[in-house]
Amino acid sequence: MLHENSLLPPKLSTPIPWIAIGLIAVGAALSAFFEVEAYVGLAVAGCIGLVVMYLKPEYGILAFTTTFFLYYPPILKGAGKITPNNLLGAMFFFLLCHQWLQKRDLWFLKVRQIQIFAAISVIFLISAWFAPSAPRVLAPFDRSQKEIWDFFTQLAFLIFMIHFIKSRDHLSLLFALLLLLICMTAPSVFYTGLGAGGTDDYRAAATIGIQSAKNSNRLAFFSIFGIASLWYLRQDVRSPLIRNGSVVMTGLFLLVVFLSASRSALVNLVVLAIILTREAGVDLQKILTTVLVAGTLIFLTVNIVPEQNLKRMTAFGHDPSQREATKSMDERVSNLKAAVVIFSQSNPLLGVGPGNFRWLRHLHFDRKHVATHNGFLWALVTGGVGMFLLYLWLFWTTWKDLKWLQRQPLAPDGPPRWLIRTVRTTFLLFLVFSLFAEFWLEIIIYLLIGMTIVMKRLQENSTSPQGQTA
Repeated sequence: MLHENSLLPPKLSTPIPWIAIGLIAVGAALSAFFEVEAYVGLAVAGCIGLVVMYLKPEYGILAFTTTFFLYYPPILKGAGKITPNNLLGAMFFFLLCHQWLQKRDLWFLKVRQIQIFAAISVIFLISAWFAPSAPRVLAPFDRSQKEIWDFFTQLAFLIFMIHFIKSRDHLSLLFALLLLLICMTAPSVFYTGLGAGGTDDYRAAATIGIQSAKNSNRLAFFSIFGIASLWYLRQDVRSPLIRNGSVVMTGLFLLVVFLSASRSALVNLVVLAIILTREAGVDLQKILTTVLVAGTLIFLTVNIVPEQNLKRMTAFGHDPSQREATKSMDERVSNLKAAVVIFSQSNPLLGVGPGNFRWLRHLHFDRKHVATHNGFLWALVTGGVGMFLLYLWLFWTTWKDLKWLQRQPLAPDGPPRWLIRTVRTTFLLFLVFSLFAEFWLEIIIYLLIGMTIVMKRLQENSTSPQGQTA
């Protein structure tokens, strides 16, 4: 069992995972020098991976998670829908069916969030069925198939995750992977972030790691996610390496946030500061420490970040010196107007269907084909009032679970306190960021909701024998 001050994975009871990792490394080495031989090595590693998934499905979930975040190397891209992501999904489906035949227990169907997702999926499909079809000339802007595919594949991932992540160790491994991906992504901006002043692409964007972080706003969100994670981890961890390393990485993440020149990130930083200040309460030492560390990091960051990044980040009105930022603000106002017009012309109960907003806007509003840039607007326009209210119910249910977890006493096999706080705070930051981006069809919300479900289940099983389920 992992202790409160440990992020290290548990010792493996079988050498098979290490053999699989070794074979994957060999396959990667072969791919650097050969062609056919590389596929042989990867095929062998894949066979071992199947055995690992059967014996240790939690390691398969870790691999599955990376496929949603990272780009595939050319040798692993596959063809069409035959990708590592989809193959892993198929394998987990058969494994889930196998376990159900043995135990006859689909406990996850009783989870409130899964029930709400099921209702959303029904509206999603009905809305898609009655949605208008895009004219052939506007077909490239029709994202119906992509949004439907993304929704159901990520919902399947959520079910697999909450079923196979069964212990505190598994949960800590999953979170450690997320933090590792963020730590790998953020430093990549320095290939372009600091030396690009005066160019059109002066905003920092990731060059490796999390694929959606190629967008500056998403890069900033994940960096703030990293800041919150390290803050809470540092409160409970006694390891000098993690405590000191977290300060360095927090400074790096903060620098990346400012280099992104993201106004939504500035809003999220203010929200995060308010949350941390409220949690500090009347503890003078904590308040002084927080102010001193935050002030030092912000002072150093502001003196490193180019002036144009700082100006854009604080340009919330019409600033003649910030044409791009002003244009972005105008575009968001146009998005709101377009969404109101299109929604008023559609069925208010079903919306316009998934993936249709862009081409409908082009056809009926201003001949532009851009996203709503707002998760709340996306749900309302896509699935009507019904889907919008269901999403609000989903988020409220998850929030109540997180608040319930906060009130529970620490349990030996329950979730660690720092992880509960991290997920809760990140969930709030996600909702704030949703005001600025279509973020409800990305994997991060499924992970946050999934971790909440797993943490609640662990807490119930740890404190109440009656709450234990297979």
